[in-house]
Amino acid sequence: ANLPTNERIEQLQYITDIGNDLGSTGVILSVAVLLTTTDEVSGNLSLINNFLNVVDNIINIDEDILQESQESSNTSAKILEAIGSIVEDIPIGNISEPVVITRRTFALSVQ
Repeated sequence: ANLPTNERIEQLQYITDIGNDLGSTGVILSVAVLLTTTDEVSGNLSLINNFLNVVDNIINIDEDILQESQESSNTSAKILEAIGSIVEDIPIGNISEPVVITRRTFALSVQ
């Protein structure tokens, strides 16, 4: 069944939080599901926050697992593409200075 976007992202947060137990196939599937949410996440600060938490969880997984998923499915490029598409629509208002969003494994500067 197709879950609503917020539920898909919540489930991904839970699943990816287990980290290394996920394995490369789990990383590949998590990234694929994450990519299905980008259109609906864009512009919704709460969903963007949860989306970025999932990305953070994935990046925090063991390097060998990430390398294997990258080699078989180009997951790194897919994650970057997804981040790029949602960052364009982060509602930050009319601020002249960039807004920096930080997680354990990365930081984004949004203008």
